[in-house]
Amino acid sequence: MIGLADVTLCCIDCATPVLALRALHASLDQCEFGAALLLTDAAITDARVVVRRIARVDSAASYSAFVLKHLAAHVATDFVLLVQWDGWVIDGARWEGGFRDFDYIGAPWGWLAPGRDIGNGGFSLRSRRLLAVLADAAFPVAHPEDEWIGQVWRPALEQHGLRFADTATARRFAVELDQSPAPSFGFHGLSDFWRAVAPGALAEVLGLLPAPAAGSILAQNLMLSYCVRARWAEADLVHRRIAQAIGRTALVARLAELPGLASAEALVAEIAARGAG
Repeated sequence: MIGLADVTLCCIDCATPVLALRALHASLDQCEFGAALLLTDAAITDARVVVRRIARVDSAASYSAFVLKHLAAHVATDFVLLVQWDGWVIDGARWEGGFRDFDYIGAPWGWLAPGRDIGNGGFSLRSRRLLAVLADAAFPVAHPEDEWIGQVWRPALEQHGLRFADTATARRFAVELDQSPAPSFGFHGLSDFWRAVAPGALAEVLGLLPAPAAGSILAQNLMLSYCVRARWAEADLVHRRIAQAIGRTALVARLAELPGLASAEALVAEIAARGAG
């Protein structure tokens, strides 16, 4: 198992701490970190992760504020691997020492131009030096924090001597909204659970999803990802969870808006039939 004594594994989660612990455990199964932290307001304990109680982070905007202004106080190592409930290390053997050459690496956003595409903060490696710079008053609270870091503030941060990963390196580090089977160290996003969740564990994970996530476009994308890989049993599990969250009629109506899909109703029926088989 790869040893990362200079990296703190950390998740900030007050809404879905059970899922957060699952993501942390999955990462710990792949690497030995200098520390593993769950920052939450939940009264929970864990044998593998240090749980630190914080004031409730109850919105995406308050999450951004915490990451920018308070995360530094919890990190004593040179780097922090910041994860969320929907992203974790999937192959520790894919770690590269060269990742440490950068102060920020996140899963690339493939729809943005190079130099603006690095990258999603939900699974990101950040240096303690970056955390210290961002905590300064020169960088105000802004949301979403990863877009401000990687796009708006990037020139100013580079003037501080901070380094962003190139796209190729970031792609080896993590993926998001990526249908390529190419391997990576980690991933971020419910849409990419097809690459990271074992078939036997999918039902349990889906059962833990909060309704907004279960009814999201990302869950729909996950269902379709299973379909194109002919993984019908898993597609049906996702289909059933989405229907539970928003109703089958709403799911069919949403799928009907997809370009190139001949019949949303027929697709849902096929998923149910093949999944049952």
